[in-house]
Amino acid sequence: MNYDPKKPFTEDIFSMIQETWSRSGPLRVKRVGNNSVVIKNPSYWSDYDEPDGIDTIGSKGLIHYQMRTFDYAAQDAAAMVFNDLARRGAKPYRMQDFILLEKEDIPAIYELTKGFVGIAKAYGVAITGGETAIVNTIRGMEVGVAAVGKVRKGELVVPKIRKGDDVIGVKSSGIHSNGLTLARKKLDELGLKLEDELYPTVTIGHELTRPTKIYVRQIQRVLQTNRDGVHGLSHITGGAFTKLKELTGKKYDINIRRDHSLKPHYIFSFLKEKGNLSNEEMYETFNNGIGFVIIADPKKSNDILQVIKPSYSSDIIGTVEKGNGTIRIESQFSNKTVEL
Repeated sequence: MNYDPKKPFTEDIFSMIQETWSRSGPLRVKRVGNNSVVIKNPSYWSDYDEPDGIDTIGSKGLIHYQMRTFDYAAQDAAAMVFNDLARRGAKPYRMQDFILLEKEDIPAIYELTKGFVGIAKAYGVAITGGETAIVNTIRGMEVGVAAVGKVRKGELVVPKIRKGDDVIGVKSSGIHSNGLTLARKKLDELGLKLEDELYPTVTIGHELTRPTKIYVRQIQRVLQTNRDGVHGLSHITGGAFTKLKELTGKKYDINIRRDHSLKPHYIFSFLKEKGNLSNEEMYETFNNGIGFVIIADPKKSNDILQVIKPSYSSDIIGTVEKGNGTIRIESQFSNKTVEL
């Protein structure tokens, strides 16, 4: 670890992120001083649009900091943006990260950087820079990612849902990175701490820090094999199932049944019962076991499920009908129906 009080560990950080750089091909990255330069082959990139995105893990950062689960924090931050690019049909190809800490914590910075490098290498993404700052007005830390994706011109996914379409749900790993503020509030009211056991062998801290799934590879495969059958994509994040309103164009309703196979994880049932939350609060705040949604031509649904299922549990969870943009959900926590 090369520590310089004026520019802490610059060389070590650069050494790590350079593992994600390509020295040949349509995108090359090279170092110039303490910066990186991206060199793009114009003939290759003229065929692509490049949507971008940026997001953070919000209040989950404090929990990761307390649990010292920095590799999971890196995955959460990357997933928020990578999945957002995936819903537009794009594959991320370069990224930058930012880390805000309440105090100087060199091990945290190293572990976060190692986490980002591992994810970037796994998904073929170049890390072209980043920023770390000590901000003593925050609690714990905040972590985020800005990324750029690529998608062939004319292939950006634009919602075009139709009456009779199927709604396919893809399983989440748990609470992901949304609703943590409400979850912590309810757990605090119950007098529960991160080290307390939620169910046998699993603590509350362990459950809350499970990292967000990254769906990029599976969605790319779906688009490669069944592009015409995909009528809309949604990543269930902030706002939970209200996100589906972005697909309706106020011309259609989305109806989600309770009898599908993607059941809420225990953490959701626990928060619903012990936190005395309404059905509406649950579906406006949490993913309740569904991390990604594909609106599909019913003739293509089975083919799409065959692509997704080897990696993630998935199922047809509902249908589309004419309407005014209502999201109607038969609650899996009761016999009530929620309208969002």
